[in-house]
Amino acid sequence: MNLGTAELVRSDVRSATDFLGAVMGEVCELQGAKRWSDCTPENAAHVEELAAAFPEARFLHVVRDGRDVAVSMTKRGMAHPAPRDEGRELEVAAVLWEWFVQRAREGCASVAERTMEVRYERLVSDRAGTLGEVAEFLDHPIDLARV
Repeated sequence: MNLGTAELVRSDVRSATDFLGAVMGEVCELQGAKRWSDCTPENAAHVEELAAAFPEARFLHVVRDGRDVAVSMTKRGMAHPAPRDEGRELEVAAVLWEWFVQRAREGCASVAERTMEVRYERLVSDRAGTLGEVAEFLDHPIDLARV
């Protein structure tokens, strides 16, 4: 299709999800890819809406050990405790991680046939085997040399 920016915006784009689908569809076409991905953790809270907006979407939920996530979030300044909880950034990060994982699992349960959950630690310890399963689930080849 290779629409220009103006044509893309003037096409059948009526919402943010329409726009995202149109833009990413163009990127796929330019790169010869069948699928595109978005890795925004906040999307864990919106699986149902995303599933409705993108009926062909598959959801890969990568879950990392919450302790590692809490430490990482704290180091990156992403845990913002209330004033009464100052100094408890690790606990705040852990609660936030737990909320995101639970919310993603709830959303993914509504489209279970389109969902795969993978433990990050398994991905690290058995990269080839795990990515082979992911590639099969996504129906999209994964070039291990590029990963």
